[in-house]
Amino acid sequence: MTVMVLLFLVAWHALASAVAFGLYAWDKRMAVRGGWRVPESTLLGVGLLGGWPGAWMAQTRLRHK
Repeated sequence: MTVMVLLFLVAWHALASAVAFGLYAWDKRMAVRGGWRVPESTLLGVGLLGGWPGAWMAQTRLRHK
């Protein structure tokens, strides 16, 4: 692998993880407040697109299902 491809993959996973963590945090906040929730398919889809580390951290730290 070239260095550029490796950097792209690292950046992609970091960005997807940050987005996943943010979506899980938003969903947890709305669950507590009784507001609009993020669809489960969206949460799982972001994890599938490379955000699984962020999704896993959010589920662990935020006690999200």
